[in-house]
Amino acid sequence: MNKQGLKNTVLEVLNEYYGTPSRPSTYTPGTYSVSSMDRDRKRKMMDNEEEESENPIGDKLQEVLKNLDSDPGYEQAIAICKVLVKNKSILRDLLEQLVEQQELAEEFVNSLEQ
Repeated sequence: MNKQGLKNTVLEVLNEYYGTPSRPSTYTPGTYSVSSMDRDRKRKMMDNEEEESENPIGDKLQEVLKNLDSDPGYEQAIAICKVLVKNKSILRDLLEQLVEQQELAEEFVNSLEQ
């Protein structure tokens, strides 16, 4: 997957949780239920099943997302962060996408300042 594909995938995930300027999410920090996230993700996975089977990188990213949700020790999150630290251009691209998501950007900046 190239940079643009990765950016699109991350933006899609961010939009799933935080909505878009034209379609705000119902996400409220600490109140979004895992079961509804899982239900949305499963529905999306079923809709894109054919595309994913033809896209091995997409399959790997879906596995990363699944592992991230079920990772009690944060090993998957740490592995993802190591990739971002080693590749500043991907980190920069993700942060640029973050700027477009106002609610998520505010939450990120507040967490960064703590």
